[in-house]
Formats: sequence, structure tokens, C-alpha cells
Amino acid sequence: MLLCKTKYVLNKHMRKLVLKNTPRCLAIATFMVSAAPAFAQTQIAVSVVNLRSSDGELIVSLCDETQYGHWDTCRSQTIPAEPELSLVFNDVLPGRYGISIIHDSNENGEFDLHWYGKPKEAYGASNNPRSRLGAPKFRDIAFTVDERPVEQIIRMRGGE
Repeated sequence: MLLCKTKYVLNKHMRKLVLKNTPRCLAIATFMVSAAPAFAQTQIAVSVVNLRSSDGELIVSLCDETQYGHWDTCRSQTIPAEPELSLVFNDVLPGRYGISIIHDSNENGEFDLHWYGKPKEAYGASNNPRSRLGAPKFRDIAFTVDERPVEQIIRMRGGE
């Protein structure tokens, strides 16, 4: 159902068509914008513990299930490495997320592995899943975000 009339008229110089809205239409549009539901956003506070070295930087990635494993699509922060530190992801929409952290000690932008697959650099993830071969599955690191702030304490593992 069309709630307002829109008409095109020639402007006074008759050179181009001009869109004219009735006052009722503008009032309805204003009400619709102001009545639109706002998505509740919150923050995720991340505390990182047990980092053995202050060399390099940490790459902290916040991903939903569709982004997990595609690191360039995740929200990421790169921060100087310290044995214990905290950071915050602001304006997070409700949903299920996971956090993955790598300690890029040589600042080459990669997670370095030995030739036989063991990590050379420290790593961590939300929910602190047990170590096994390969990256943890999303279901093991996932947590739910609603309108309340969330805190994750992530224990770093591995590294030389």
C-alpha cells in the first residue's frame, strides 16, 4: 500500500523534472526512520595471559563461523606483545564468535611452523581448547554475545 504520493513536475524554468513529496510523505518517512529497531551492540574484553616473550606483536582476530579460517575477513587487532595484556573489541553485534591469537614474534605477518608442523610461535583461542594437531574447530572456541559485555581470558600456548 502506498502511503504517500510522489509526483514529478517541471521546475519553473521547465528544464528538468523535479521530485515533489507531499508533507504527509515526509512525516511518514521520518517516523519510519526513527522507529527502526536499533541493533544492540556490546564489547568484548580480551585478557591475554602466559605469553613467554615480549618480542614482536600479537594478532588478535574476532570471527564468526563464516569467517573462521578466512583471517582476512575477520575483525583483527595487532598490538605489541607483552607477557600479560588486555584489549577490547567495541561495537560487536549479537551472535556467536571465536577469538584466535597468534604471537608473531618475528613480525613477518605469518604463523610460523617447524617443517614437521609444530608451531614456532605461541598461539591461543577463546575457551582455551586443548591442543591437538591443527587449528581448533569453531565449535570449540565459540561463545555467544548478546547485549551484555563479554570477557574472555585467553591462555597462550606453545612457542619457543
